[in-house]
Amino acid sequence: MKIGNIIKSLFMVTALGSLFLQCPPTLPDDIPPVVNIIYPISGQEISGITIVSVGASDETELKEVALFID
Repeated sequence: MKIGNIIKSLFMVTALGSLFLQCPPTLPDDIPPVVNIIYPISGQEISGITIVSVGASDETELKEVALFID
């Protein structure tokens, strides 16, 4: 069957009724990301305004890193 015939068939199905396409189920992301504080180094005393550097990675997509104090 040619591609054109497949497309015509899909249009005929949608014209006659609903065409439902299912995506494969997504697997849950059970592995937490790894986050390392690069600066300040562990045990270092800081005061005032301090820039914090972190390195973060995940086996899938990583969108953001949020740091909280206390």
